[in-house]
Amino acid sequence: MSDVTIFLAITLIALAFTTAIALLATRYRPNWTKGKIAVVAAMPIPSLLFLPSIFLILRSKAFEYFNPEACGLDGCGLDMALGIIGTLSALAIFGVTALLAVLIARSHVSRPRSESV
Repeated sequence: MSDVTIFLAITLIALAFTTAIALLATRYRPNWTKGKIAVVAAMPIPSLLFLPSIFLILRSKAFEYFNPEACGLDGCGLDMALGIIGTLSALAIFGVTALLAVLIARSHVSRPRSESV
């Protein structure tokens, strides 16, 4: 499978998961704001991608600093590149899923009625 296919599969899984969480949040937490629903619904899948990516970046910098011979020809650089690509992918998926969650929350959250005096 190509990298684009894997990215699209992860994005579709994240969109399905976000939709389910946003719908549950709008049903069981009607007093939550649209922003809170968006953050709570969009966070789980991107954070699963973001944390290992940050670990790869920190590990490559630590190997490069403490033991430069362990990197070989360009092993630490490849770890760093993979970590940066994973971080950017997580941010992109978070943006797409947050937008979806805001759209779901906008259509399901009831607006408070203004009282006339």
